[in-house]
Amino acid sequence: MNIEQFSVYITEKRKERNMTQKDLAEKLNVTPKAVSRWERSIGYPDIENFEALASALGITVLNLFACSDTHINIDTDDIMTLVHDSVEIDRKNNRIQEKTVSGIIVAVTLLIGFLFYVGGFGNIGGSVFFGLLSSGIVVSLFYLFSEEDVRNRKIYGCILAAFTVIVIGILLFVLCIQ
Repeated sequence: MNIEQFSVYITEKRKERNMTQKDLAEKLNVTPKAVSRWERSIGYPDIENFEALASALGITVLNLFACSDTHINIDTDDIMTLVHDSVEIDRKNNRIQEKTVSGIIVAVTLLIGFLFYVGGFGNIGGSVFFGLLSSGIVVSLFYLFSEEDVRNRKIYGCILAAFTVIVIGILLFVLCIQ
């Protein structure tokens, strides 16, 4: 099985059941963006979602792996290829995401720290610390809007709220002292 066959098959099955990408996403507790990625051959679902995906599409997991309604005898090489491809896609996406997050942290820390220091609100150490806290807000926003798993999005939303409260608290404290 290749990713193009998989994409075409799940798209056909979703449409046969008169579901939108949003409908399918809600059943699987993922974002519509995730379903779109699967249907555009950009990636596979997480392995833990295969059973729920098959159920939502009204097929068996074996049919899903075989990308066919009639071919139920599936070759283990096909499964191993799917798992390998899925792992490789995840690794590639994770490396890109890690580089992006690292760049965000460095840029925001330097920019906010510099502005905080130049504004006379703290020494170099305090300014860098405030810059790091501020980068936590930006990174949380990045993950909040790029994460496909709804459960993880809730976690990043909570982290975002916590960082925001801390940064606003520090700003208010510093402004009151000035």
